Amino acid sequence: MKFASCAHVFAFGGMACVGLFGQDVTPLKDDKPNTQQNSVNLEWTASTSPDVFSYNIFRSQVSGGPYNQVNERVRTETTFTDHYVVAGDTYCYVATAVDTSGDQSAYSNESCVAIAQP
Repeated sequence: MKFASCAHVFAFGGMACVGLFGQDVTPLKDDKPNTQQNSVNLEWTASTSPDVFSYNIFRSQVSGGPYNQVNERVRTETTFTDHYVVAGDTYCYVATAVDTSGDQSAYSNESCVAIAQP
């Protein structure tokens, strides 16, 4: 499943576009037999606002939030992998653009994914 949408948010005196594009679940195998770790890969369109410096990614298990920030460091890349997801749960993600002054845009569109049971 892929989801793609670009929400235009007004920030930093101009239009910033942060749209999430997700690819379903990527199973990652570790060294233990019969175990599987899931992850969600997110990708978004870079903002066209000249002041945008980085992005924050937020997650909720309920559509519409409340959201908690999941990136621990400044994200200048337009991709993020969430390795902390559990099979059988649903996760909803939004992103924000952050300008050089530290001001944050409104949330992007929301993208949700259900993690399949093995």
